[in-house]
This record gives sequence, structure tokens and C-alpha cells, in this order.
Amino acid sequence: MTGGRKEFQKELLQIAIPVILQCLMQSSFSVVDQIMTGQLGSISIEGIGLGGKFASIYSVVIAAVASVAGIMIAQYIGKKDIKEVGRSFYTNLTVSLIQAFW
Repeated sequence: MTGGRKEFQKELLQIAIPVILQCLMQSSFSVVDQIMTGQLGSISIEGIGLGGKFASIYSVVIAAVASVAGIMIAQYIGKKDIKEVGRSFYTNLTVSLIQAFW
């Protein structure tokens, strides 16, 4: 039983480490922008902060769409309904692209 647990932990780390690194890099962009524009004045810093908030909201919405897509696709795979897997994938992809261009 411990062999299966170690294998699961290894797979979990293979997924979790890139996600953690992506989140750290994404959240550090706003901080780096503020540090770089710090000597330009408070209006510049406020502009960078506001832009960071919009980027954060966009990121949360896209992550929510991706999470829903993953859940829906996993359920359809479990039911072995390949037609619905494709439909769900393309529907969620369309929603993501509309959000990206909106």
C-alpha cells in the first residue's frame, strides 16, 4: 500500500510544482512592475496596481472556466461519452476565447 502512496505523491508533485511556480510568477509580475515604477511617482504606481487588479480578475475567471471544463470532461470520460467530451471541450474553449478577446 505504501508503494502506491509514494507513486501518488510523486505524481502529485509533478503536477503541483509547475502550478505553484506559475502562480508565484504570475503574482510577482505586479510586484516587479511596482518596484520598477516606484521612482516615477504615486500616479504611476496606482496605474500599475489597477492594471494588476484587472489581470488578476481575468486570471481568476479563466481559471474558473478551465476548472469547470476539467470537471465536465472528467465526468464525460467516466461515462465513456466521447461525443460530449469533445462538445464540452470546444464549448469551454469558445467561452475562454470570448473572454480573452472581450
